[in-house]
Amino acid sequence: MLVLSAIAIACDAPGADVDRAPGAGGFAPSAAPLADGGAPAASAVEAEGGAAGPAGAGACRSHADCATGCGDDGRCASAPSCTRTHGGRTCGADGKDDCCAVAQQGTARVDRYLVTAGRMRAFVERVSGDVRGFVDGLPSGRWDKAWTDPAALPTDVASADAILGGAGNKKACEQGAYTGHTYWTPRTEADFSDFDRDTLDDKALNCVPWALLQALCVWDGGHLATRAELEAAFTNGGTTRYPWGDDALESVRRPDPKERLNIESAFRTAPLPAKFRADDNGEPLEVSYRIAPPGRFPRGNNRAGIADAAGNLLEWVGDGERQFVWKGDFEHHADNAETLSGSMWWATRKGIPIGVGVGAWVWGERQLYGNAGGPEERNGYYAIGGRCAR
Repeated sequence: MLVLSAIAIACDAPGADVDRAPGAGGFAPSAAPLADGGAPAASAVEAEGGAAGPAGAGACRSHADCATGCGDDGRCASAPSCTRTHGGRTCGADGKDDCCAVAQQGTARVDRYLVTAGRMRAFVERVSGDVRGFVDGLPSGRWDKAWTDPAALPTDVASADAILGGAGNKKACEQGAYTGHTYWTPRTEADFSDFDRDTLDDKALNCVPWALLQALCVWDGGHLATRAELEAAFTNGGTTRYPWGDDALESVRRPDPKERLNIESAFRTAPLPAKFRADDNGEPLEVSYRIAPPGRFPRGNNRAGIADAAGNLLEWVGDGERQFVWKGDFEHHADNAETLSGSMWWATRKGIPIGVGVGAWVWGERQLYGNAGGPEERNGYYAIGGRCAR
């Protein structure tokens, strides 16, 4: 039987909820999406229910024909990162929704779906891998220079493959025994996937450094979603205990994917490749096998339609570097919370004091560290992804 270990973490110091200004450790303000070369495009685009917004309405032959970029279907994309079929138009329960669709959550416009590996690939291709050059060229107020981490921001396609692959100061991102990354990279002796690029591009992106995901969201016309935006999604604006309501977790742990979350390896990629490295049960070893394309488990959606508000992957937040929220993922990190120290949890709702555990689901934000909460801070994990807001 496969037994996956819990993440080793250490709490950051408690602090106030934040909408910090750039330069103070906060997120960059939303702005128009960017056309090729990083120049601001005409307007931001909202795609509700998978239908393209105004910038996604016309036929095109090249990226220059659109404010956002030309999709590989010959139509203007709804947002710059959704020009590719795989990971751009393969989200939702049926795999046919726009992966850049946006939901209105209170006053915030939050992406319905986690960022896919295909959306990151579109970004890397459009800037020829030079994400560092892109952020260096942003106007004042769009990017905090403190976020410019050379180890996290590639300068060409080869360094992008390395940073999004298994190397670097990340945890469990090497392809192998129950580890791995969903961003497909060229095969090397030490790091390769048994799945093809299209299959991986459909999946939620993991093993991505915080600054690189923030850069994608800025390029896409928004920012990395904040803790407040994600907590509002998880609690439906503070009106429910969970995204789906107030019923207990046990009631959504059912075999039917429509009635459960992607936790405890609920998802299995199909079809399988002809050849793959297998475990003792005959299933693929690499962990991408168990990470779902965004939106496949609608029971994890909130009432506004934000998918995987619980489950699939934990999420980086835009409030500060390397901070993430704990909301359940494909591995676990949800109903095993009661087995962990109560001091590891931040309760943030209904007057519960900080540091007090309150059952199997406790909302939390913390820093990612190495094994046993060691001093070495990590910048990527196989169970962390994220989403943009606009």
